[in-house]
Amino acid sequence: MVLNDSSFIGKQAGMVFSFYSFFHLFFSQAIARLFPFC
Repeated sequence: MVLNDSSFIGKQAGMVFSFYSFFHLFFSQAIARLFPFC
């Protein structure tokens, strides 16, 4: 049970990290286009 939960949490953390990196890149480019003076 503990090993199964840890692997599940690891998969969830990987998905969250991938989504976070994708949205961070997307929003950074969107902000750069909306506010080029920054």
